Amino acid sequence: MNEKEFIAYIEANAKSGVESWFENAYADEERKNAGRGMAKKWNDAKMTRAVEKLWQQVAGGMFTTIGNALGDKNKDNVDAWMGMLNDETIESLSESLAEAQFGPDAE
Repeated sequence: MNEKEFIAYIEANAKSGVESWFENAYADEERKNAGRGMAKKWNDAKMTRAVEKLWQQVAGGMFTTIGNALGDKNKDNVDAWMGMLNDETIESLSESLAEAQFGPDAE
């Protein structure tokens, strides 16, 4: 499984968590934008791109972590990935994404 396939799989199977993550990340970008001066404010498209870029980094980090757990021998083995990404793992991942905190109050 490559990174693009992994991200598509997570987006499809942990949908509610991913959607919550995007909502929270965008709200954080809006909070940051409110603190910018008028000349430096970002438009919606730029904030959306920033959130999407952050998502690619987060999802890429998950891909790397799980890939490392699988080991070099199984990194390209789709069955090994599917074994790792069982229902319980996806549910836990979805919950973690939904609970992700952003901004100055993030731990």
